[in-house]
Amino acid sequence: MTVDFRDAQTVRNTVILFGILFISIIVRLIYFEVVVGHDDYVNFRSWDGWGEISRAVADDKGYVSTRLLTYFQTDNEINTAARSPIPILINAGLIKLFGDIDIPIAFFQALLEAATCFGMFYLARFLGLPTWLSLLSTTAYALFPPAIHYSQNMGDSAISILLTLLLFILLMHDNGSGGPRYLMACGVILAILSLSRPTYLVPTALVFAGYAILFLFKRVTLATWLGLFASVTIFCGLLAPWVLRNQTVFERPIVATTLGGYNIYRHNHILEKPDYLEVGFVRFQDSERNVLQLFEDSFQDWRGQSETALDAVLRKEGLRIVFTHFDRFVILSLQRAFNFFFSFGGEIKLLAVAILTPLYLMALAGAVLLYRRYPFPMTLLSLTFIANVAIHAAMSAMFRNMLYFVPVLIVFSAVCLSALVQRYWPNSRFV
Repeated sequence: MTVDFRDAQTVRNTVILFGILFISIIVRLIYFEVVVGHDDYVNFRSWDGWGEISRAVADDKGYVSTRLLTYFQTDNEINTAARSPIPILINAGLIKLFGDIDIPIAFFQALLEAATCFGMFYLARFLGLPTWLSLLSTTAYALFPPAIHYSQNMGDSAISILLTLLLFILLMHDNGSGGPRYLMACGVILAILSLSRPTYLVPTALVFAGYAILFLFKRVTLATWLGLFASVTIFCGLLAPWVLRNQTVFERPIVATTLGGYNIYRHNHILEKPDYLEVGFVRFQDSERNVLQLFEDSFQDWRGQSETALDAVLRKEGLRIVFTHFDRFVILSLQRAFNFFFSFGGEIKLLAVAILTPLYLMALAGAVLLYRRYPFPMTLLSLTFIANVAIHAAMSAMFRNMLYFVPVLIVFSAVCLSALVQRYWPNSRFV
């Protein structure tokens, strides 16, 4: 994709693009100030773990919290691994620079979203879409209400959305050639993604395995294999500090977080109830009594236990329930897989179904069209997407989890729209 700034139309399109990016930032900041509000934001930061740990790191107290597994109050600050390190370190850096105030963090999240919009425009142009359709796709995400809502927090949403898009752009550029630069860049992005959103550990394995299988069939050179080895090494090297820290603190090499067992138990203990399908999404308040009862039955003083000990108990009991009621688990997982596409706050919104269904269908058509040109990256993206759906369907699935793929899906739907315009209006100025 070449850019000629001597052309008046190019200059005009560039101004429009940066106008869209500016609007994206402003809309998110206004939403943060008007809708989220200072008090709710402070409560969110303390309650959901991100803010309290971020402040502790910024204050040089270490990676600690007064809440076990982010939800259960204790009397003292304890070592934690309940939240992923990349968002925490970013937040801590901003708090260190600007103090414990909201706007710098909200502005940084808005910048990440603007970068996502720019990445969408780049991807659309790379795929050969006309400029007007690339700008339209960018605008669609810039003003997409769920993206505006979920990006304004201290969690992993904004950075994971951006990195998912960047990963796919790299895969499309490489297109299965196994270029060392692209492979090593993928290793970096996958590591940061995994340290931001632990569910990406499984897709990471799929990406590396996919390349290994491809290289075996293509019988590539040793240099290409060394590129893949370097990518895996970079990935492991970037994860190593987090894993070693957890090994030192908990005497257990935690690669993800200590919330795995909690999520398995919280969202599957309802399988023992006859109305488990009616419950659907399990809120913290709905599971708190069951979790605390399990802690009290397992420990004399559960508040004095480490997070890994609590995680082990929750994981064991959660898996016992799953395998005891495996038929119910499969049915509930299918329901949660549907929720992955349409559920907001545990509820299916008919308006969301009406709006999102055409987007999904057009994105699927666009993906089929792209598969002809990019079979390998499209296969990897499909496997990554299916893995994310399966992981969340096994526990908690909402549209918030789907949001990481929305920028790519919007571009795919634009590919479908472009194909329709070319077929039925070949002489249109929009082609």
